[in-house]
Amino acid sequence: RESVELLLYSAVESDYRQECEISILPRVLNLLRKGKSTIVIPAQAFASIVAACARKLEQSRWDLLFPRVGKPEQFFNDCIYYGDLRTAAGFCLIADHYNPENSRQRMTALRKSAEKNNDILLLNEINHYAQIRL
Repeated sequence: RESVELLLYSAVESDYRQECEISILPRVLNLLRKGKSTIVIPAQAFASIVAACARKLEQSRWDLLFPRVGKPEQFFNDCIYYGDLRTAAGFCLIADHYNPENSRQRMTALRKSAEKNNDILLLNEINHYAQIRL
């Protein structure tokens, strides 16, 4: 998984710096999503990889990544649905960057899911984040 994160990260950085004449990111994403190799990754794992990659990237690179991989809000909703709350939390922060007006709704959904799953650590992190934002 870490090698796929690194591949995605490197592709975004390369495209951002325009190191190659041809954009690499669409080719990497094509390989990961539709390729005829064993690299093709299930949607849930792909979401986790994208979130981890986005955490490592500077925010200025997000505008290269998200138009190509999907909307952070959709990733957030999918992660909540599948119960991957850690990844959902990562997308919550990213989605706040793009759609801050829906921040409270996302936080409420994440908090409810964390309560339902008795994830005390995540609840503490949500409360800490909410205090910082106020």
